[in-house]
Amino acid sequence: MAPQGPPPEPPAYRPYTKKGVPRKRPGPAPKPKHELAKWKNKKPLQRVERSYTRERKIEVLMFLLNHRIADTMPGRAPRRRLGQPPIAEEPTGRNEYGQLVWERAPTYAEASAWYKVPMPTIHGWWDNR
Repeated sequence: MAPQGPPPEPPAYRPYTKKGVPRKRPGPAPKPKHELAKWKNKKPLQRVERSYTRERKIEVLMFLLNHRIADTMPGRAPRRRLGQPPIAEEPTGRNEYGQLVWERAPTYAEASAWYKVPMPTIHGWWDNR
C-alpha cells in the first residue's frame, strides 16, 4: 500500500460552476423592499371563541349522567349514549293529569339549552370524558 497523505479538504462554496456560470441560490428569490408587507389585514372572525372551566364541564357531564326528565310519551326514546343506563320499561309514576310518566336521561339538546353551551361542545366533552 502506498502511504496516504492528509484527507482531502471538504469542497468550499464556489460562487461559479466549472463553466464559469454564476451558481443559483436555493429557495425563492428575495423580494424588493417595497413589496414586503409589514402588516396583513386578517379576515373577520367567523365565530366567537369560548372557553369553559373544568368545573362547568364536569357539571354538564354529571347532568347528562344523573339528571332524569319526565316523559309522558316514551314511544320513541332518544338514542342512548355509551355509558348511559337504559330507559325504564315500566312507568315510574303519574303526573298531575293522570298520565303515565317514564324517566329518561336528557339529550344533548336539552343539556345545551339548560347550560347555554353549544351541542357539539357537549358531544365532544362526552366522547372525551
